[in-house]
Amino acid sequence: MATYRVRGRFPVVIWKHPDHPQVLLRSSQPLTGILGARSEEDERLVGEVLKCGKGRFWILDARGYAAALGNGYVGGGFENTGKINSETFFFLTLN
Repeated sequence: MATYRVRGRFPVVIWKHPDHPQVLLRSSQPLTGILGARSEEDERLVGEVLKCGKGRFWILDARGYAAALGNGYVGGGFENTGKINSETFFFLTLN
């Protein structure tokens, strides 16, 4: 699974709400490339985390959308949310 992420940084739980099932995971960008490659193992891990919580799974990308899209042309990319109940939010980049 680590080969699907930049520098092998797969999703790990870094915080859990003390009273509720919400958790915060952190990882590096997936190596989806321009064709939108997927990883069954990565999706299975996210699915297991979703079983522990309630509601939607939010993905917060620290890059702007244009930067994330551009990274796809060099092998990187951003999360493919087709198989998980999630929504991706990109931070706005101000110049």
